[in-house]
Amino acid sequence: MPKHRRATRPVSEQQARRRTAAGLIGAGALTATLLTALGTPAAPPAPDRQPTAPTLDTARSTDN
Repeated sequence: MPKHRRATRPVSEQQARRRTAAGLIGAGALTATLLTALGTPAAPPAPDRQPTAPTLDTARSTDN
């Protein structure tokens, strides 16, 4: 026979709103990440630039 547990308190409206907001922020961040990773650029690279731009690390390693 299962143990009797105290009845759970109903979730307050403010707590429900916070949980909903946190879930929506998480879903939005995941969607933005997937769109960035899977999407293609809106425009082709400029004709005066190389198709593959140097990374930030490469740009910093130049001696000036």
